[in-house]
Amino acid sequence: MKRALIPIVLLLTACAKPPEDIVATAVPVDPYIRKSCVELAALQMERQQALTELEARQRATAQEDRDAMWAVHIPMASIRGGDKEKDIASAKGELQAIASASRSGGCTS
Repeated sequence: MKRALIPIVLLLTACAKPPEDIVATAVPVDPYIRKSCVELAALQMERQQALTELEARQRATAQEDRDAMWAVHIPMASIRGGDKEKDIASAKGELQAIASASRSGGCTS
């Protein structure tokens, strides 16, 4: 019985997570700390736009995986490389690092 559950558990964990469940990776503040407030604001806007696009793709991938699990029991979108979890975690980490550098530099929003 336990052996039968292992493949099911593996398939379920292979499904793409919704973007809101993805935790930011730690990104060093050092590359951003010497930038001006204007540069940081531009970077933040650029990274936020990229994150928004990644999150939209991730939501679609997560939904496709959920739908596929009902039909064929295989997370098809993730298998095809649609899972953007690492990219989202990195983008969230960059945004946190930029925000930290902005606070350290006394930048206003």
